[in-house]
Amino acid sequence: MTTSESIIFWLNVEILFHPMLEIHDDRKGKTRRCDGAMMEIGVTDKTEILARERAIDLIRHLGSWTPSQFSVHFNQVGILTKDSLQKDIYADPDVNGSLLQSPLLDGIWYRTGLGFYTEEE
Repeated sequence: MTTSESIIFWLNVEILFHPMLEIHDDRKGKTRRCDGAMMEIGVTDKTEILARERAIDLIRHLGSWTPSQFSVHFNQVGILTKDSLQKDIYADPDVNGSLLQSPLLDGIWYRTGLGFYTEEE
């Protein structure tokens, strides 16, 4: 449950794999090696450090990789106000339709899928 001290964060996250991750591309019918992945996460918590920890914990459970096989970089950390939720979150049908819970509650309330990339792309 959120209290007046909680902060609503929007995190732009990059996950780097070491060694590169091999994934099967069903559309192309082949396996490719990925350097990393991008995703966006909405999280509400008391501090930025706690919000980042929640995001890392989520990422840790998304794949079969171990913590030593990836590192997380926060490319951008945004703070939303309760007033900006209407225009930035609720008015966006893609985001609003994918909310995991209310942004006013502590925890992860939104996440995109992983967008894998290679340095060749």
